[in-house]
Amino acid sequence: EGAYPVAFLSAVKELARDGVLDPGNFRIVFAGYIHPDARREIEGSSLGDMLELAGTVSHKDAVRIMLRSDMLLLFDPGPGAECYVHGKLYEYIATGNWILGLMPRGAARRLLESSGHGISVEANDAAGVRRALAAAVERKDRPETAPGFDLSLYERRRLASRLAGCINEVCGGRR
Repeated sequence: EGAYPVAFLSAVKELARDGVLDPGNFRIVFAGYIHPDARREIEGSSLGDMLELAGTVSHKDAVRIMLRSDMLLLFDPGPGAECYVHGKLYEYIATGNWILGLMPRGAARRLLESSGHGISVEANDAAGVRRALAAAVERKDRPETAPGFDLSLYERRRLASRLAGCINEVCGGRR
């Protein structure tokens, strides 16, 4: 169950069945490598035209997909996911789109929620995913960055400079 977003796909199917999602106006695009076993399960999810498996795409094409999307999905139920933040999350926030994070409590979830750009739910919480997705579909506005949130604090150059400062401090300025 951890290799692909089972609860998300189930929630989409239920919301379409209940008329909350219009299959004519709703599409899920999975871009990137998908393990063959997960691909079979996703293709077997009975979502028909609402599902597109784009496969591996260039970074440029991935950014195009992100920018034209109304909502981005960050799925990370993996072991240790509470301890790190995917670089993808920073790109997602920078698009200005809504983000649905299916991840455990931890660093990425705190960053997403503090940004004002999304909502996080445990990846296997089917009822929570359904509620979050239904609420997100009702929103017609774009997310507003939370007051005090500054994405530039996470730029690589800035972080590298801070790390260099820490190393210099620990080493007492020695080279």
